[in-house]
Amino acid sequence: MTLRRLPLLLTASLFSAAPALADDYSPSLTIQVENDWFAKAAGVQSDRDYSTGIRINYMTDPIAMPEWVRGLDLPSFIGSQGNKRIRRLGISINQNIYTPEDTTKADPDPDDRPYAAWLYGGLALQTIVYQDDEPIRMDTMEVSLGVVGPWALGEELQNNFHDAIGQDETSGWSHQLDNEPALQLTYERRWRTGAWEFVPPLGLETDFVPYAGFGLGNVLVYGSAGGIVRIGQDLHKDFGPPRARPALPGSDAFNNEGISWYLFAGLEGQAVGHNIFLDGNTFRDSPSVDRYPWVAEGQAGIAFFIDDVRIAYTHVLKSPEFEERNRWQQYGSLSLGFSF
Repeated sequence: MTLRRLPLLLTASLFSAAPALADDYSPSLTIQVENDWFAKAAGVQSDRDYSTGIRINYMTDPIAMPEWVRGLDLPSFIGSQGNKRIRRLGISINQNIYTPEDTTKADPDPDDRPYAAWLYGGLALQTIVYQDDEPIRMDTMEVSLGVVGPWALGEELQNNFHDAIGQDETSGWSHQLDNEPALQLTYERRWRTGAWEFVPPLGLETDFVPYAGFGLGNVLVYGSAGGIVRIGQDLHKDFGPPRARPALPGSDAFNNEGISWYLFAGLEGQAVGHNIFLDGNTFRDSPSVDRYPWVAEGQAGIAFFIDDVRIAYTHVLKSPEFEERNRWQQYGSLSLGFSF
């Protein structure tokens, strides 16, 4: 038994046994680290707002599925029906950490965002739609289960890391959100336009990847829409790098031979109906702030492929999320992916 078959066995009760389907995208492992430390080069203070995110995701071989699961595919629209579908499972472990601006206070400012951490595991069903062997659409639906609060181990991770690098400990974690089970359903659909070659001798091409999605749960309720423009080589290899959190596995799977790269930039708008990290605990009183219902986000970065390895960096600029501290936030996301 190989390690990459283990996730399939864990979900055997839901999915019928079948040989792997032929497909360009192989199983993949992605390790992703996000931190506002990456924004220091732009003169932005670190250790505030969304401070740290860690994610490990495994995407399986293509799987065969029973009829009732295939029936969950949402209707196709804007000409993206395709003539072939390949489905995979994504299994992930994630942790997010949120802090106020002044982390030296033992009693945090009540007009700043609360301390909070979110630890969870996710199971995603991802469908890639093809038209004549060209990937044109990707649907991802994820169910995650975890905890918000001290059991999410945010204080332990942050302060142990600060100790290791000789930095002062964060002082206000005793005022973080209380323990609360965290159940979340998230869906996203991405499309790929045809790539346009504009410098054929160099193999350069450009495309556009629009997307839309939503989240439902006691952690986040939102709807989002956006897109990225890419310029580089062999853009059919993925649907863009893994998204910055909170998000779905994104384009963890990728197909590559040789060396290639692309630059990307994009915008996203979000309508936010609930955010536990700003609104506070669902079932009890806790620190909270006045959340904005609309949030905008810009992102830009680079992805680089060397055979079965993808390295991607995304820099994110996000509009203010709450009224008391009307500040923009920046952070970076670095991901390392391996295709088997």
